Formats: sequence, C-alpha cells, structure tokens
Amino acid sequence: MEAAPADMEGVVVEEAPAPPAAQQQQQADAAAAAPPPDAATPGGGKRVSPFTFQPALVLGDLVNTALETCADAFDRLEEAVAGVTEMRPEHRRALLEGVAALYEFASGSLDAAGTNFQRLAEAAILRVPPELYLEQEAAAPPPAPVTAEEEAALDADLDALRRQVEEAKQGCAALRGELRALSREIASASAAPPLGPLSAALGAARGALLDDAASIGGALLRLGPMLARARDALAADAAGGAAGAGGKAPSAADAAVGAQRRIAAAQQDTGASVDQLQALAESLTATA
Repeated sequence: MEAAPADMEGVVVEEAPAPPAAQQQQQADAAAAAPPPDAATPGGGKRVSPFTFQPALVLGDLVNTALETCADAFDRLEEAVAGVTEMRPEHRRALLEGVAALYEFASGSLDAAGTNFQRLAEAAILRVPPELYLEQEAAAPPPAPVTAEEEAALDADLDALRRQVEEAKQGCAALRGELRALSREIASASAAPPLGPLSAALGAARGALLDDAASIGGALLRLGPMLARARDALAADAAGGAAGAGGKAPSAADAAVGAQRRIAAAQQDTGASVDQLQALAESLTATA
C-alpha cells in the first residue's frame, strides 16, 4: 500500500485510540506479578513452565493473520477502483489515495489492538500461576579447560594412531599384492591342467610302449620251447648218469656233441644267439 500524501483534501485520518489508563495499569500489574520463566531459584536452577504450549506464538500468529487479511482486502479494493473505466483520472487518483490512507489507519489500529490484546491475554487468561512453575536442576558445570600438557599428550596419541593406520594400510596393500599373485597362479593352473604334459608324453610314447610290450610277449613265447628243451636235456642227463652208473659212461666228445646239438636246436627255435639268451635270462632273473 502506498502512503497517503499529507496535503490530501477531503480525507479525514484519525489516529488509533490509546487504551484506557485503567487497562494499562491492569496490564502492568499482571506483568509484574508473573515471575519470569527463566528466573533463578535458590538451588541454582531455573523456574520453567510445565506446559509446552506457547501462547505468545499463537497470539502473534493470530495478529499477523488479521493484518494480512486486512491488507488483502484493501488490495482487492484498489484493484476494483483501478478497473473502473467510467471515472475521470483525477477522481480515480483521489479515490486511490483515500483507500491508501484508510488502509494505513485500519492496519495501524488493528496492529495496536492486537498488541494490546496479546499483552493482556499473556498477563491475564494465559498467565501461568507461580505455584505451577517447575524448578529445573542447575546445569552441570562446564568442563575444565584442557592444559598444554594434556593437549600435547592428545597430539602424541593422535600421531601414534596415524602411524598405526598407515602401517595397517601398508599391510593391507601387501596382502592385496599377495592375493593378486595367488589369483594369477590359480588362473594359470586352471587354464593349463598339470596332467596335460604327462598325457602328451604318454601319447607320444604310446607306440614305443606297445612295441616293447610286443617284444616282451614274443620273448616269453620263445622261452616256452627253450624251457621244454631244457627240461628234456636235464632228463636226458639224468638218464645218462644213471646209465653210467650201471654200465659204460659216455665219453667227453659225445657229451660235447650232444650239448652243441641242443644249443643249435634252441637257437633255431628261438632265433636268438647264446649271448642274447644269456642276457635275457639274467634280466628275467633280476626282475624276479
């Protein structure tokens, strides 16, 4: 709202009436009788209200609501006057100035009345009796200030904690490195199975192993007739010995010829030389 000019003609402005003297005295007496909520008690505490309701805030909101409603009403009145087209400009200007002056008077009177009502209500109907106030215990004394020695000790403790944290970080970094190395080893072991090289070597030597097995089988087959002939030779020697005991003993030449004949027969059956048969017998004896 714009302020009304001082030389406005045809508009009478009245000031808000002051409250009566008796009302002012009553308000002063009520305010003096009410103890302040934060007054100290003999025990060192404070006297506090037992109610969480704060009437001053509620009354202030009521007064503000009334003032805002008044301002909105005069704003709409100004808009209505400004929207009238069948009016001469000087008449519209004079009317708007009168509306502004009327708003100033009304808002001032409403503000003064609301303030007086708020004070009177707090001192009368909304006043808390002194006997209802509660004594609040005295607050704990403030902590003693920290000395220079204590501050130095705290700084030393903080430095030690920082060093421990740094060492722990370094240890964690080392552990992370070891974990990464182990992860790489596990990945490489999973990618290349450890039995792979052995399987490859066995596959490459499979042919040679089969050949060796076949040779061993053939040698065993050849040993069968050799053993049979050896048993026959032993039986013949035994028979010859018995005959020599009862009659004429064979000559050395006959024995040599018989031995050569048996060796030649064994070589013919097995296809091996005497040295080969002797080596095979020694190897089989060592294996057994």
